[in-house]
Amino acid sequence: MRILLTGANGLLGSSLLHNTSLAKTYEVLPTSYNLSGNAKVKMDISSNEDVVNVFEDFKPHVLINVGAMTNVDLCEDQKERCYQVNTKAIEYLSRACLEHGTKCIHVSTDFVFDGKGGPYSEVDKPNPQSYYATCKLEGEKILVSSDIESAIVRTILVYGKHSTPNIATWLYDKLKNNEELSLVDDHHRMPTYSNDLAYAIHNIIKKEASGLYHISGSEMMTPFDMGIKIAEKFSFDLKLISRTNSSVFKQKAIKPKKTGFILDKAISELSYSTTKFDDALDQIFS
Repeated sequence: MRILLTGANGLLGSSLLHNTSLAKTYEVLPTSYNLSGNAKVKMDISSNEDVVNVFEDFKPHVLINVGAMTNVDLCEDQKERCYQVNTKAIEYLSRACLEHGTKCIHVSTDFVFDGKGGPYSEVDKPNPQSYYATCKLEGEKILVSSDIESAIVRTILVYGKHSTPNIATWLYDKLKNNEELSLVDDHHRMPTYSNDLAYAIHNIIKKEASGLYHISGSEMMTPFDMGIKIAEKFSFDLKLISRTNSSVFKQKAIKPKKTGFILDKAISELSYSTTKFDDALDQIFS
């Protein structure tokens, strides 16, 4: 089986390649918008020409689309780029999948919800509040309305071991360097360990699953909670952390206050299991 992977240089792409048996079990072609890191081939998913050429050359059985523009505030400033990467690219990819009989596994976000009723199940109605979230939801709709076999994986605040900072590594580095942090306590998420998400996607392939799946961690936390947990675990100075709320930050995009996922479907259909935040920290920083 040939698997085409976009966004191969990011955290999730790296976890798929190195922390599951995906690359050992299948013929995987890692791609990215620039040729570096894990990527073996350059493919900008917002370029129809790139997509067509790579599909013609590789003829994948499965596409795993991890590529996205995920800076929510930047998306408000660069709406055209956000639309091209998070919506229009899905049109190009789905068209290529249809032509080659390729199944698409597409990663989406908890931000499609407004944050007023979390945790959410797969049957709850989205209500995006930012341009980023609107574009991601439109990308989902393109897949659902297409004639290709697909699985959509929504996830939340992915963290893990990677060269690019994420919420866990950023907090750890700041505290380790004795830098003061002001962390919000009114944004509730279920942070997702990248290895757990990667294994879930691998199981979608193995089990030939399709449809919509909510994949996240099982613990509801705020950034303040995460900072405290990291400080306590690694004996950093708790006095470096102060509590605040989101009203003090002037951000361009509206973020949902409380999301989180009900994981019953993923557990029953994908044999999904979560790593506790504390245990994930051991793996990341060991």
